[in-house]
Amino acid sequence: MKIKITKKFVDQETGKTILPKKTIERNKERGQAIINAGYGEEVKPKAKKSESDTKE
Repeated sequence: MKIKITKKFVDQETGKTILPKKTIERNKERGQAIINAGYGEEVKPKAKKSESDTKE
């Protein structure tokens, strides 16, 4: 799960300070805990264009 950080916080697992505007990768449970605490938001993967969409 990719998470875009919105507020500075200290990660409890690593003990490191995570700064805003950074994107981090965490497992689903830990990522959801960060989101629920209000420190970030999930980054949804963008849909890739199919080959038929790009040809005109």
